[in-house]
Amino acid sequence: MLQKTLKISGLLTFLLCLAAFCTSPVWSADSNMPKSGQSSMVVVDGYFKFHPGAWALYKIHDLKKNKRSTMFISTLEREERDGIPAIWMEIAITPEGEGRVVTRVLMEETPKGPGKPLEVIVQPNGMDPFTVPDSFLKEGEKNAQQPRTIKPQDGSAKTITLKTSKRKLKAIKVEAEDEKGNPVKAIVCEYIPPLGLVRAETKDMTMKLKSFGKKAKTKIKGEPMNFYLWLTMQIGKGLSGGAQGSGK
Repeated sequence: MLQKTLKISGLLTFLLCLAAFCTSPVWSADSNMPKSGQSSMVVVDGYFKFHPGAWALYKIHDLKKNKRSTMFISTLEREERDGIPAIWMEIAITPEGEGRVVTRVLMEETPKGPGKPLEVIVQPNGMDPFTVPDSFLKEGEKNAQQPRTIKPQDGSAKTITLKTSKRKLKAIKVEAEDEKGNPVKAIVCEYIPPLGLVRAETKDMTMKLKSFGKKAKTKIKGEPMNFYLWLTMQIGKGLSGGAQGSGK
């Protein structure tokens, strides 16, 4: 039986919400950090693997808004920051019919999985990248909801076999309920880093693995700049009708 526990993660949701917020055209200097409007993601305690170069591509369906998107997640190079072991992780979200936004995060590496974000870089489609201000991170961490732990139902875990183009992998299918009694289903596999997640279904969203592999490289193009300088430049370009930036 599966000994790990499912979690509804506020961490990844916070990072995605932060990226959307920072690139919103209605952002202003006196804005407050928003509440996340995105469906929370399912992770499985103990299955996250810090493998440099690992990547996975997911299809996500927000059932509340009936919106679809793809998510490319990767773990890249390790770096120590102020004595804290950390690893760079990237999440590239491409909503259906819209441009991609890449969020690059220097994440504290802990025995239990990703810790707090130490630095965040965002690059909207077609624009230059920028570094998210520390004040945003602190405010976001303060307002972010804690992950909700969900215990699998007794006897629900079943071992299954996944067939890939190269080999067969053992995976575990498990069912659970959240605190409101809504069903949560997941298929996990320790051989598919970083998330170890094959499929997840909640009341609000579905998340399905499309492909995975090794040798991931950063999707950030160009040198990140100060956010407020970046914002000033975007406003100036908007007024002049000039090109947005060098990002692709």
